[in-house]
Amino acid sequence: MIAVDRKKRALVIVTLMIITALYFWTQSRYPDLNRKAAMAAASSAIGDVSPWPIVEVKSDAPFVEKWFYTTVNWAHANRKGMAFGITIAAMVLVLTSYFPLPRRARRLQNAAMGVAIGTPLGLCVNCAAPVFKSALRSGRVETAFALMLSSPTLNIVVLTMVFSLFPFYMAVVKVLTTLLCVFLAVPLISRWLGDGHALRDVPKSDLQKLTDYVSTQTVTNITEPWHLAIPRTVWDVLRKLAILAVRLVPLMLFAGALGAIMALTIPTSSLAEYDGAAMVLLAAFIGVLLPVPVAFDVMLVS
Repeated sequence: MIAVDRKKRALVIVTLMIITALYFWTQSRYPDLNRKAAMAAASSAIGDVSPWPIVEVKSDAPFVEKWFYTTVNWAHANRKGMAFGITIAAMVLVLTSYFPLPRRARRLQNAAMGVAIGTPLGLCVNCAAPVFKSALRSGRVETAFALMLSSPTLNIVVLTMVFSLFPFYMAVVKVLTTLLCVFLAVPLISRWLGDGHALRDVPKSDLQKLTDYVSTQTVTNITEPWHLAIPRTVWDVLRKLAILAVRLVPLMLFAGALGAIMALTIPTSSLAEYDGAAMVLLAAFIGVLLPVPVAFDVMLVS
């Protein structure tokens, strides 16, 4: 029987991740962010949950029709990011199954690792969710949360937009808030949860399956050749991709539909007409429910 060569498979996974990330960055994420920055600087008109609507939402249309078209616009604006997020999440799941990461007690270092991984990815919150779920499988809760929080807020284009569109003090407050959440709140929450919390546990069934699989495949000295390692690794990724897509895509669409209802019920443009603590809380509540694309919150506020 041919032994599983985990090093070859890991190299295949890393190569696929690099190719996928480079394509996403150069063909979608950063070109789109630059377009959003130009639109925000020019005060261009934008939709409530989509920067580039493909379907016109007429103001006099029935509510259900407006809700449906707004959801369609949201799905169109997020389709590339969601596809990238789920694909990367599948690769991370497969990679960590080959080489489970050792768990470390240094929570700040784990958070810093999450920032280092999440910042260049430039994922929106919707797209970072599946990657967050995959990162949790490593047992490093801080890394997973830091990745999810930093990816949509600390990439270079978003930071440039924040500091160019907002007063300096407001931009600093926004960045400091994110950093405090990542390096203070996340480690404290992780410490409060404790090492035995369910978030840190890889499901026993999956771990047992992996152990049994490796033990049965490594009883021989015959090394897995490249022409077998590559297709088998790709198959592992496709299986994880299918599982994640079935589980997460409906939830993503539900989030978009819920955000469309919020955007139509309480137009974001009307929030600037009021002030006070109650309005701040209401704006924060709406912001939580609006699954807008990356940097779109900056565009709306500006």
